[in-house]
Amino acid sequence: LRGKTRVVSDGKFGSCLESFAAGEGEKNHAEGAFAVNMPALTPKGAFTLELWFKLRTEAAEHKQLILLDKKYYHYVKDLPKANHDYCLFLEGKGAKRKLKAFLGFGKDSSWYLSETVSPEDDRWYHVAFAYDGKGGGVFQLDGKEVGRATHEGRGPVSAGPYHLCIGARLGSTHIGFPGFIDQVRVIDGVSSQFKKQ
Repeated sequence: LRGKTRVVSDGKFGSCLESFAAGEGEKNHAEGAFAVNMPALTPKGAFTLELWFKLRTEAAEHKQLILLDKKYYHYVKDLPKANHDYCLFLEGKGAKRKLKAFLGFGKDSSWYLSETVSPEDDRWYHVAFAYDGKGGGVFQLDGKEVGRATHEGRGPVSAGPYHLCIGARLGSTHIGFPGFIDQVRVIDGVSSQFKKQ
């Protein structure tokens, strides 16, 4: 656990992670929790990222809300170390946001972007992103598809050196998640909830 991040008892299914904004300028600091890097955290083909989240009111003040970060560079950067693994976050401000997944393939990376979504404060939402291991990605919010895209010629993501950070960006300019996160899962393969559609 980093910064003010803590485990609290009022989660979706018992206890959960409470994370906070990371501050700006000189007040910027690490938040969130991380799981130590290991091979199992980088799927070798198709995979699904899923979790529950709940926003606090102050989330409306922040343009980016990082849910999961194993990529470290959540933007395009022409560096070898910037193009591995994955990150998942909400982008936008106020009530209108989009889910973003950014996947690294070794030499470069690809964006996946949802439709506009409007998560309300103080309510739990289930978010899932499934990647088919061949360039196709799909988002769900509370079981409803909210966007899909295909990038031709892609394969599995590339394994990188970074830990998996939950509820914040891993390093550099820290970006926190002002809210609660529960039941994070990194699943090998496309979850059955997508196959039902």
